[in-house]
Amino acid sequence: MSPSRPVRVLELRSVRGTGGGPEKTILMGAAMADPRRASVTVCYMRDRRDGIFAIDERARDARVDYVEVVEKHSFDPSVWPQLRRLITDRQIDVVHSHDYKTNVLALMLSKACGVNALSTVHGWTGHSPRERYLYYPADKRVLAMARSVAPVVRAH
Repeated sequence: MSPSRPVRVLELRSVRGTGGGPEKTILMGAAMADPRRASVTVCYMRDRRDGIFAIDERARDARVDYVEVVEKHSFDPSVWPQLRRLITDRQIDVVHSHDYKTNVLALMLSKACGVNALSTVHGWTGHSPRERYLYYPADKRVLAMARSVAPVVRAH
C-alpha cells in the first residue's frame, strides 16, 4: 500500500435471506467511510437458491461499492477464484470478514494474496447443533490464527 492512496478494504460476508445486525453496520460503515482514507468494497456471498436475499438492494440504497459472489451451495469451490480475482482487480489491502465462513476465506486470502485479514466477531448465538459443535469450534481455531480480531461489544 502506498501512502498516496487510501487503504482498500473488502468487507466480506456470507448470509442467507435478509441478514441481521452486521448488515446495517457493514453498509453504514462503507457509506460513511472517508474516501481519502479508505476505499471500501462490500462483497456478499450469495447462494443462488436464496429467493429472499435483499442485501444488494440495501447496498444500492446506501450507495456503496457492492459486489456479489454467487455460489451454487455453501461449499462451492468456484468462489475461490472469484475472490482472488476481486482482490487482484481492486488491489485490496485488507479483507474484513464477519462470519465463520468468511473468516476461513479471509485467512486463506491473506496467505495466498498477501492481504491483511481482519475479523469482527459479532457474538453468534449457536442455535443449531451444527453451529454449536462444528462451526463455532472450527471458527475459534481459525480466529486463533488470525492476526487481527475485533469483538463487537454491546453496551447494556
